[in-house]
Amino acid sequence: MKNRTEHWVSIKKGLDKLLSVAFFFCIIVIVWLLFQVIGFVSFKIPSDSMEPALFAGDNILVNKWVMGGHKGRGEYFKGKTDCRNGISEP
Repeated sequence: MKNRTEHWVSIKKGLDKLLSVAFFFCIIVIVWLLFQVIGFVSFKIPSDSMEPALFAGDNILVNKWVMGGHKGRGEYFKGKTDCRNGISEP
């Protein structure tokens, strides 16, 4: 009886370790996704259209805090600037 109990205790300890590692990786993925959504994002330049500053294959890191958040379809919500026609309100 004692061996069977020790066996289940060791299985429970192993499962606890596995769950804690899985939880840790889930937290890391969530933090990484939040970082990608609101912080920085990386892009690879696909063509030579931006020469001489950027070449095809260059990797750039874009700071999203500079322009503010993006609502979609070219509309930004930082400040009171209408990005579609360039009019800025004080």
